[in-house]
Amino acid sequence: MIAAFLAAHAGALIGLIAGAAGIIFGLFRHQQAKATTAAADQKVAEAQAQVAKQQTADAQANTTAAQAGSDATAARTATESVVSGMSTEEVKDALDPWTRS
Repeated sequence: MIAAFLAAHAGALIGLIAGAAGIIFGLFRHQQAKATTAAADQKVAEAQAQVAKQQTADAQANTTAAQAGSDATAARTATESVVSGMSTEEVKDALDPWTRS
């Protein structure tokens, strides 16, 4: 009698077992996908932090370069101001130590 019941309902039992296996597999894959997504999110956060750090370094370098350019302009203006008040002979005498080999 039990054998006849199992034979008559074999398709339903196999379907039930296959369905349960599918649910378990789906839960496992879902957990695996969550872990993979979390790892990818961590990598994205690290990359964004690196980009922000690089942008800060670039901004500091640009500020330093702008200050150096400003200092060079001020030095040139001061030098031209001093030279404009000198005679040709005074300029030649001032440049003489620089032009000697």
